[in-house]
Amino acid sequence: MKFLRYGPQAILIEFAVQADAAALERSRRLMQVLEGSPLARLRELVPSFCSLLCEFQPGTESNFQESWRQLELAVATSDKDTLPLAPSRLMELPITYGGPDLDRVASHCGLSATEVVERHRSGRYRVHCLGFAPGFPYLGGLDPRLNTPRLPTPRPRVAPGSVGIGGEHTGIYSLPTSGGWNLIGSTSVRLFRPEASEIPQMFHLRPGDEVRFVEPTDSCAVASDSEVFQLAGSGKSLPCLRVLHPGIRTTIQDMGRPGWRRYGVPPGGAMDPLAAAEANLLVGNPPDAPVLELCLQGQQFQVLNGAWIAIGGPSTGGTLRRSEAQWMPPGSLLQFPHPFEGTWAYLGIEGGVDSPRILGSASANHRAGMGRELAVGDVIERRASNATSSWAPIARRLLADLAPRDYPHPPVVRVWPGPQWNEFSDRARQAFFANTWKVSAQSDRAGYRLEGPQVAAPSHSLISEPVLVGSIQIPPSGQPIITLPDGPTIGGYHKLGMIDPEDLIWVVQTSPGRSIRFEPVSV
Repeated sequence: MKFLRYGPQAILIEFAVQADAAALERSRRLMQVLEGSPLARLRELVPSFCSLLCEFQPGTESNFQESWRQLELAVATSDKDTLPLAPSRLMELPITYGGPDLDRVASHCGLSATEVVERHRSGRYRVHCLGFAPGFPYLGGLDPRLNTPRLPTPRPRVAPGSVGIGGEHTGIYSLPTSGGWNLIGSTSVRLFRPEASEIPQMFHLRPGDEVRFVEPTDSCAVASDSEVFQLAGSGKSLPCLRVLHPGIRTTIQDMGRPGWRRYGVPPGGAMDPLAAAEANLLVGNPPDAPVLELCLQGQQFQVLNGAWIAIGGPSTGGTLRRSEAQWMPPGSLLQFPHPFEGTWAYLGIEGGVDSPRILGSASANHRAGMGRELAVGDVIERRASNATSSWAPIARRLLADLAPRDYPHPPVVRVWPGPQWNEFSDRARQAFFANTWKVSAQSDRAGYRLEGPQVAAPSHSLISEPVLVGSIQIPPSGQPIITLPDGPTIGGYHKLGMIDPEDLIWVVQTSPGRSIRFEPVSV
């Protein structure tokens, strides 16, 4: 059992070295003990194959050390716990075999396609964890003869319900996403239903479940990409803006949906929460009200009904000046034709943007099946609000005490040790901190790729484990990737460090092509 520091407020417990049935039972036992322990400041538990992430509320270093001590004491009791584990559910899923990689798997394993189907269907599987996408199950128990490496180049799109083999595991795609698993069949069962009102209906499988694949029946319908995901708002709203052009990218965001990573759901939310809160405060909203997140440049909107609107974040050179709210009458145009000083700006609208909430948040994450990027012709509605009724004689509203941020020139960013910090060589760590890094154009809300000298990752492979926002992952290419709000909840790259949460806003506002430097935090 190892306790590894993961940034300023998290600990990764490694409890096994092999993703087998014993590791799954150990994981379930640890979860049961820790969920029943009065651990102060515990925010979230995220299980994976051989490790368990324990994240605590922000606090001082002494707070964190006390949490660590309490965690060690609680874990020490897990092997002595005599309470029975909750019984596993047996879930039967209809499967139709014949995916595009069935012959590839058969050739790799030295079997016929029929033998692959027979071995796969006869397996009894267990859900070790959910990750990659909401509701995506990593299933253990695959016949060792079917162990097949993932595709060298992932497919840009895999249909939901696709059943695949990735190494020693089999899994089921819960959403239309990219993916590199070998596809050998499909199931009609929808594993993730974001429109459901209750968690048991939203996520079909959960860790610990037993899964058996069975012959489909006549009542089994084929899953459709277009099902759901089109939800109504609150019904108490007023049309406010029409999208004339979404620019590089425009989405609805709030402060995200923390606490759902054990189900494979990324926390999401505004890339720069401080700038989003600034836009809301300018128009009299709570800091966490939904806003429009604008990326880089090019957005254009028409005002349908007059409203107080403000822009938060970097200067955009557009219709609205930074950190200033203005009354925009019907028919007005909001235009942002020039590149922003940073990457992400936020449009706050009085009352807040009205949008359906999934798991308590209106934040869009189209990869995770929750919301989508806005398109030409979309109408943005706002919730009714009396907060600005006394502003009638006011021409504009400012945040007087707002500290200016020099977006084009970020400070040196602080980095905490990641769970594999000690596995990187001194030379690799020096290569990361001694050099300047450029943000790649191949960056998005899931992660920023950095361009610079190669950083050598440890040579041994890593069993996939929980990933925190702000993690600095080092893939085999040696070019770091910083995990961001829409990034995966579980991953298999070694993590050198983690961006200090207070400094992450500087990283996300560093536009592609611009440079940034890092320094280690002394613990």
